[in-house]
Amino acid sequence: MSETFIDSVEEHIAIRQAGWGWALTIGCLSIAAGFFAILFPLIASVAYSLFFGAILAVGGCLQLWDAFRRRRTGEFWFELGLGVLALVTGAIFLFAPGAGVFSLTLVFAIYFIIDATMRFFLASRRKTKDRRGWMIAGGVLSLFLGLIILFGLPRTALYTVGILWGVHAIFIGVHFTAAALAARKRIKP
Repeated sequence: MSETFIDSVEEHIAIRQAGWGWALTIGCLSIAAGFFAILFPLIASVAYSLFFGAILAVGGCLQLWDAFRRRRTGEFWFELGLGVLALVTGAIFLFAPGAGVFSLTLVFAIYFIIDATMRFFLASRRKTKDRRGWMIAGGVLSLFLGLIILFGLPRTALYTVGILWGVHAIFIGVHFTAAALAARKRIKP
C-alpha cells in the first residue's frame, strides 16, 4: 500500500517537473525537525502545544465571526458556542502551554488505550487467522504505550508529545525525500 501512495505522490511531483527540489527540501527539513524533536522533546512538546493553541484561537475567532454573520438563523447559538470553546481552549494552550502539553499527552494515552481495545475486538471477530496475530501484537503495543503514558503522568507529559511528533516528522520526511528522488529519476533521462 505504501508503494502505491509513494507512486501517486511521485507522479504528482513529476507532473510539476521542477517541484522535486522543493519536495526534497521539505523532506530533509522534516527529518531534521523530527530529530530535533526527539532530542529535545520538552521544547518540541511546548512548541506543538503553542502551535495547536494558535490554530484553535484563530479557528475560534473565525467561528465567532461566522456566528455573528448568522445571528438571525437558528445556528447562531451553536456557532457561538463552538467559537467560544475553540477560542478559550486555544487561549489555555497559548497562555498555559504546560496545561496544553499535559492535555495532549492525556489524549494520546486515551487514544492508544482505545486503539488497543479496538484491535483486540477486531482480532476476536476475524473468522480467519490471517493478520489476527498482527492485530493482537499492535493492540498489545498500543495498550503498553497507553498505560505507560497514563500511569507515568505528569512526568510523561514532558516528552511524549515531542517524541511522537518527532517520529511522525521523520516518517513524513523520509516519504517526501523518497518521492522527490524517484520523481527526479523520472524527469532526468
